[in-house]
Amino acid sequence: MKIKEFMNIAGEYIAAFFYPPCCCCCGHSVDVGMLICNDCMEELERFRIERPRTLKHNGRQYTLNSVYRYIAKNAASQITTQAKYNGKMVAARFMGIAIARKASRLRSDYDIVTYVPMTRLSEFKRGYNQCEYISHTAARMLGLPQKPLLIKQYNTKPQHKLSSKMRRDNLGGVFKAKRGVEGKRILLIDD
Repeated sequence: MKIKEFMNIAGEYIAAFFYPPCCCCCGHSVDVGMLICNDCMEELERFRIERPRTLKHNGRQYTLNSVYRYIAKNAASQITTQAKYNGKMVAARFMGIAIARKASRLRSDYDIVTYVPMTRLSEFKRGYNQCEYISHTAARMLGLPQKPLLIKQYNTKPQHKLSSKMRRDNLGGVFKAKRGVEGKRILLIDD
């Protein structure tokens, strides 16, 4: 064991003495070094891996793979809330690991990992972009580079308060791709 690893592990045990670790999803106590309890882990394992879909846009054809599962108040949504609104980067790191594991099962040879950006003002107010943290972990797990490839051109209404149609309308024309993404196989992370 390297000294750095030993110091990290020792630090976790010392921190656990003062702040007992709890599941980043439901808040129940867990063992040192654990991010999530067994019950929440079982629920997360039910993520679906969807078959590739084809998207046509502006006369071009794109193949999309998706890994998702969202049900209000399930383990995934609770972990997302912890990362997004409560600043729990341990939850973001956990999501990145889970996404990398699922993405590796899709057998797609990604070139790069990116994330859905926030406007500068929104990121300044929150202090971080949880999608950036999630994608950083996923990229590291997959051995891929992570780069910001999208620009959010203006603020939008919060998505969680909108219907499906309103969400689509809310995001229409909001994002712009940076140069150099043509022909790349991209793993896009969003929460």
